[in-house]
Amino acid sequence: MKTEYIKPIPKYILGEIRRVDQRSNTVGNGLRFYSYLTKCRKELVKITVAVRNDRKGNAYYKQVAVHGIHSEKCFVKDMEYQYFGFGYRVGWHAEGLHKQKSFYEDGNWYDAEIKYYNPYSITVNSNYLDKFPEYRYSAYSLYHGECILDYLRLYEKYPQLEYVLKLGLTSLSRSVMILKFIGKDKNFIKWLIRNKDIIESTYHDIAVIIKAYKMGLPIDNLQHNSNISKQIRADSGLKSIRTYFKGAEFNSFCDYINKQDITLHAYRDYLTACEYLELDMNENKNRYPHDFKYWHDMRIDEYNTAKNLVQAKQRAEMEAKF
Repeated sequence: MKTEYIKPIPKYILGEIRRVDQRSNTVGNGLRFYSYLTKCRKELVKITVAVRNDRKGNAYYKQVAVHGIHSEKCFVKDMEYQYFGFGYRVGWHAEGLHKQKSFYEDGNWYDAEIKYYNPYSITVNSNYLDKFPEYRYSAYSLYHGECILDYLRLYEKYPQLEYVLKLGLTSLSRSVMILKFIGKDKNFIKWLIRNKDIIESTYHDIAVIIKAYKMGLPIDNLQHNSNISKQIRADSGLKSIRTYFKGAEFNSFCDYINKQDITLHAYRDYLTACEYLELDMNENKNRYPHDFKYWHDMRIDEYNTAKNLVQAKQRAEMEAKF
């Protein structure tokens, strides 16, 4: 891909951008981006167009980025990426919207890193892909992510991506792990079909989905256990729970927490009280009391009473010394 082959925005593309902008513009006269697909020396490219209005509402359009599907770098013109999450700036001096020319605005194309210079944009002519036999059946019309080229690059490596989107499993469409697994195990795609509604109903970890398939276990139960595990690892105050419940015993603990409808911190407090009272926590009757809320309150009362007695004894001993 070379900059000398970049042509001006076609009139019919400008018309498409205007139509889409009327429906999608949420920033008023502010900066927004649209893109269109075209061919440059036989390579599929995406050209990003910046749009902004003057005070009277007149719209101005300019090409600011060009991405080739098989190019390692992109080309950028009159646009700067602002680090630390501040987005992009586009120079509009040549169009008369800015009084002064910005340092990054000279009307020339420069190569740049794709990961920085690829602003989110709505692609106005996705059906252009029908001209490419290799993408005609890629289910591109079902993709609603940030960059259509990213999707097509992934599709080239993993054609099974088409099945994932057609099944409506959009939450899995960016997972290379899932795509690889589908390529290796045809039964996995059948399992995904059976569990599609559960998977899409809420967020599930990719590792949890694969584990549920391999072990034949309910997805939601495994996800619940995974969430508890993450919470315990993230909170140093729950360290005592990690000490007692490991391996298969951890799953039993998670089931108990869910069934009793209690928080991890409530169980931590119960565990602290039991340890202080020197109860044997290897016994199931202590680990998993039938009525947790009753025994939680009972053990906390016993714990506080025992501590108060110890503190009273310590005070008496101190008073006796003086």
